Amino acid sequence: MKHRLFVLVIAAALAMNVLPPLAAGGSAARGSPTGDEKITLNVMHFHTIETMENSSESKGYHAMKDKFIKEHPNVTINETIFQQTDYHTKIMALAAADEMPDIFFTKGSWVQNFYDNNLMANITSYVDEGVYRGGIFIPFTRGGKVYGIPIQFMPTSLVYYNAKLFNEIGMDHFPKTWDELVQADKAFKAKGIATIALGNKDKWPYESCIISTLGDRFTGTGWTLSIILNDGKAKFTDNEFISTLRYSQQMASMFNKDFNAINNEQSTVLYGSGKAASTVEGGWSISFQLQNSDPDVLANTRLAVLPAVPGMKGDTNATSGGGGWAQSASAKLTGTRLQAAMDFIKQTTGVEYSQFLMDDTGLPGPCEVPIKDKGSLSKLSQDYLDYMGSLKFVPIYDIQMDGAVIDVMNSKLQELLGGTASPEEVAAAIQAEQNKL
Repeated sequence: MKHRLFVLVIAAALAMNVLPPLAAGGSAARGSPTGDEKITLNVMHFHTIETMENSSESKGYHAMKDKFIKEHPNVTINETIFQQTDYHTKIMALAAADEMPDIFFTKGSWVQNFYDNNLMANITSYVDEGVYRGGIFIPFTRGGKVYGIPIQFMPTSLVYYNAKLFNEIGMDHFPKTWDELVQADKAFKAKGIATIALGNKDKWPYESCIISTLGDRFTGTGWTLSIILNDGKAKFTDNEFISTLRYSQQMASMFNKDFNAINNEQSTVLYGSGKAASTVEGGWSISFQLQNSDPDVLANTRLAVLPAVPGMKGDTNATSGGGGWAQSASAKLTGTRLQAAMDFIKQTTGVEYSQFLMDDTGLPGPCEVPIKDKGSLSKLSQDYLDYMGSLKFVPIYDIQMDGAVIDVMNSKLQELLGGTASPEEVAAAIQAEQNKL
C-alpha cells in the first residue's frame, strides 16, 4: 500500500537547520568487505562521459568510482548511465516494477514515494557522524533514519550577470528591486539583448532555479514548510503564491523568445556568448561556463540573487539551495553486498570527493573541506566561494515537495510562461495534486 504521509520532524529540523542524530561509529566500526568473496553491484546514474568536460561533479564521480574499483578488486561495478531527463523516466519505471538498481541517484522529491514502497535501504548506521555538512541529510531522512547520502551541496538559484552590459545601460549592479529589473529589461530590449537567458525545455529549470527563490520572496519560508508538511495551513491557491505566478508571467517577457524550446546548457551558452545580460542557474553552472563562455563574458561575470518584490515576506539574501540529489542503496541489499555498496557510495560522496570538487573548480561539496589554493581557482570560482557566505538557503521546491506535485507544477509553469494558462489555473491544478497527498 502506498502512503503519502510526511514526517513532521523533517520540516521541524529544516526550520531549525539541524541534522537528526545519527548512530555513532558508522562505517569505521564495520570496516570494508574482506576476503575473496566476489561481489557485483549494479549502479545507475546520470554522470555521462560527455558531461565530464563541463561538470566537476561528473568528473569527480568518475574519478572516485575508478579509485574504488582499483582498491576493491573483488567488487565488480556494472554501470548504467542515462542523460538526466532520461534517468528520471527510467528510475521511475524501475521503481514501479520494484526492480531498483543496487545503487542509484535519488532526488529529494522522490524520497517519500521510495520510502513508502520500501525501495531504499536504511543506511543510518553506515553514515559517519560529523563527516558531512549539518542539515544536509534532511531531505533524505524519514522517521529519523537516513536513506541517501547527498552528492552535492549548492544554491540552485544564482544570478550570473554581465557587469559590462549592465554598465552600458547605466547600472553598476544587478537590479535589487523589481522596478529596477523592469527598467533594465526595457533598456536591454532596446538593444536587442535578452535580459535573462532561460532554457526551460526540460521543465525543471524555471521551477528549481527561479520560482523556488521567487516564491520565497512572496510567501516567506514558513509557507513552503507548511506545503512540505501538507498541514493544510498553506495552499498553492493563496494570494502570495498567485502573486508569484503573476510576476512569473511578467518575467517571461524578459527571457529569450525560445526559452521553452532550449535546455539549460543552451541558455548558458546564450549568456556566455554575450547574447543575454544574465542567466539564473545553480552552482553547477560554473564548471560549464568556465569551459564554454567567451573570455570577455567570464571576465565580466558577477554574482547576485533575485531582486526584492512588492509585499515581500522572505529575506533579500535568501536563495534556494542545499543537498539536491543523493545516492541510495536498494532495500534488497544485505550483508557484505550492502557494505560494499555503502563503501562505494561514501567514496563517491565523501571527503575525498568533496576535496576534488573544491580543487577542480571551487565547488563546495557534501563535506566541509579546506580551500588548499584559492589563488589557483578561476575568478568566478573565487567570487562564488566568497559570495556563498552571504547567502541564506531556503527549500528547493523540487527537492522538498512531493514528486507528483512537482511534476504538475513543472508542466503548468511551462504553460504559464508560454501564455497558455493563467496564474489562477496553474495554482488550482497544483493544489489539486497537493490535495491527493
